[in-house]
Amino acid sequence: MRARKIALQDFSIEVPQGSIYGLLGPNGAGKTSFIRIINQITKPDSGEIFINDKPLEINHIREVGYMPEERGLYKNMTIGDQLMYFGELKGMSKNDILAESKHWFEKLEIDQWWKKKTLRAVQRNGAENTICSDSAAPPKTADFR
Repeated sequence: MRARKIALQDFSIEVPQGSIYGLLGPNGAGKTSFIRIINQITKPDSGEIFINDKPLEINHIREVGYMPEERGLYKNMTIGDQLMYFGELKGMSKNDILAESKHWFEKLEIDQWWKKKTLRAVQRNGAENTICSDSAAPPKTADFR
């Protein structure tokens, strides 16, 4: 039987709105646990999580931006399909996803990339990284109590 390791204990972090933070630490420090909890992939064993002074709720998922080291892009999906998928994970309606995507594709002048496969677009142009991560603002505060 493996001993149970505590990943996050007495952990509190404040992230000013509009800022970008990176998590650094050795293996087992709790970086992945923290990201999974605030993205509501897993639940904490105990304690409370507050985002913008409110207990964590399903709608907070839209306020948390996250770009994993591996990017998590599906190589056989088009950029458009990828954005639709990520938008749905964030709880956006299909109409909102299309409107936001259209705005950013036009602003970045990359309309031609919507139907291209992700792998091809990554090799030629990193635009999908900007599109996937730019509209999600980090929370003002994330506080584990």
